Amino acid sequence: MTMQLARQYFEAHLASGLPAGLNVTHAGFSGAINTPEILVTFPAVQSFQASFGSPDTNMVRNVTVVFLELYVDGGAGTVEAYGFADSLMALFRNERLSDGYRCGIPYIQGARTDEPYFILNIAIPYIWDDFNA
Repeated sequence: MTMQLARQYFEAHLASGLPAGLNVTHAGFSGAINTPEILVTFPAVQSFQASFGSPDTNMVRNVTVVFLELYVDGGAGTVEAYGFADSLMALFRNERLSDGYRCGIPYIQGARTDEPYFILNIAIPYIWDDFNA
């Protein structure tokens, strides 16, 4: 199992349940925001050995948080932003994606305004296990 595979599963699941009218951009984006839009970021993975014993059964747990930065037009209230956030969090809540890749419980990490946008940061905990460590 790899981070690249984890990203593929995550992005496929996002695409399969993306709320209507919401645009997606992935890390490295440097152009104009096309609201409503989410920017997807996969930070580095933290791994730790979760079991000890026989080499064939040792487990390493890989833990990360995927960030969705949701942009909507500012000055129009927060109803649209929180509606999209609710849909995105429901899409990933405790979801098992494939091959042991699974999500935890998403949460809103923070909100801010950066004119002309209102921005919500949604964090989605994400883990998978590797064996034979």
